Amino acid sequence: MEGCKSARQHLETKIRQLEERAHELAGVLFSLSVPAEVASVLYTHLKLPVPTGCNKGKQHPSTDKQALDALMYGYYL
Repeated sequence: MEGCKSARQHLETKIRQLEERAHELAGVLFSLSVPAEVASVLYTHLKLPVPTGCNKGKQHPSTDKQALDALMYGYYL
């Protein structure tokens, strides 16, 4: 049980650090757990291109793995 508690604390610390870094890079506070907020930061605030096929009738462009991979690796078409 102690090992699980220790691992949980380590993961919570790491998540907090990653969230702080994301906020620093974006220049705004947002929730990484809310796809609409992530989409707003990526596509509106940072003005990144929306990858083709990632805007299929949703309220906001996709932030799924395929869309994020497209942004990361620079393939938008």
